[in-house]
Amino acid sequence: MEQHQTEVWLYFLGATATSLQQEILVGFSSLGVVNWPDPHLGGFRRQFGYIPMFAVASMFQGTEHHYSRKIMEDLVTKARERNHRDLCLLVRQDNVRAIRFYEKFAFERIGDAADEKGNFKMQKRLARQGKRGMPADDACNRPLDRSRCVRVPASGIVPPACRPSWPSEIP
Repeated sequence: MEQHQTEVWLYFLGATATSLQQEILVGFSSLGVVNWPDPHLGGFRRQFGYIPMFAVASMFQGTEHHYSRKIMEDLVTKARERNHRDLCLLVRQDNVRAIRFYEKFAFERIGDAADEKGNFKMQKRLARQGKRGMPADDACNRPLDRSRCVRVPASGIVPPACRPSWPSEIP
């Protein structure tokens, strides 16, 4: 798999610019580009948006704040901003909970069999933009407040002053 231009975002809870010792990492996600065969085009290779990493800390999974959903919505929004027509990911075939989560976001399994590493490939067609830049055919486009996530530079080190966070209470 050929991969290019991967970006990583960290999502924090409870941090402020003056009290970084209280920050809590809620999760992280990444978005890149891969050249994969397109099953809808007879296997012709083309570029897809690709999610190589998506994780939410176990203490924040299944909470009433829906952090997993908010992070995925933010990632889908970022993919649309980068003009990806499709978004793909790999998920372990025995990770039923993750598969169900991705299916809620209209990801579909490509093929019936897992690859040699035990992963299913899943793909989501992204909505075309309608009037006023709103999605024409996708209801799951409520992004996080962009000021509350941070893009990690290639060095992997996030300067403390650049660590925005979610407030402790999210409505």
